[in-house]
Amino acid sequence: MLLALAACVPARTPPQLAATPGAAVVVSDQVYRTAVFSARYPSGWRAITSPAGAPPFVVFAAPDNCTVIVLSLDLRPAPDAAGCESAAWREAAETISGAPDIQAALRAPTDRWAEAQAAFASVTQSVQAARDDSS
Repeated sequence: MLLALAACVPARTPPQLAATPGAAVVVSDQVYRTAVFSARYPSGWRAITSPAGAPPFVVFAAPDNCTVIVLSLDLRPAPDAAGCESAAWREAAETISGAPDIQAALRAPTDRWAEAQAAFASVTQSVQAARDDSS
């Protein structure tokens, strides 16, 4: 019987398990890390990674599901928050100098702007270019 079951095991790794497309991303302990940059994000926020094959970017979404912060290599506006209805929105953007430069964008309801700006400042100040550990 064991011989019959052993014949069912594939002799090689299926293609979908051999390699996962896209750049490696590590999200742990409120730190988002790629091969290009890393950043800390506020407690309770979600990190939404870029799709495979796209240049690395991340969207940090606040627990209110309305406030979002985007970090990217290219100028990328903060997305509209689905399901969040606010009468007025505010936006901010900034370039974080480094190698490479990182673009940061914030979108938040006007009535939550002060907290959003504090979170934005915290995230942007934590951004670091990835170190080359090969030397």
